Amino acid sequence: MQPYGSSREESLALMRKRHALFTDIVKDYTSFDDFMRDWDEKMALWGVEATQGEYGITLYLLLEYIYYEYYDIGMGKDGHLEVDPIVTWNDLCTTTDTNIFTGEDV
Repeated sequence: MQPYGSSREESLALMRKRHALFTDIVKDYTSFDDFMRDWDEKMALWGVEATQGEYGITLYLLLEYIYYEYYDIGMGKDGHLEVDPIVTWNDLCTTTDTNIFTGEDV
């Protein structure tokens, strides 16, 4: 299985699966520091670069050659970390921000 889809619809389906995985991982965390302490090395072993900024964490995946995705993790209203539904990715050689649940570009 390739890490990206052969069509936009297949790519969005894979992004939703990755989003669900990342959501399951972050759901119990209430601190960016705690998440990074527990997951920075594990993400690196999976080939995911985790970068902490002032307002959240970005997960960067280089899937193959020119295909990439960025997932942003922020603080949810309930005080737990959450993964943003807007993913930055390479859509036909164009950097695109897409709501992966509605399919709309923003």
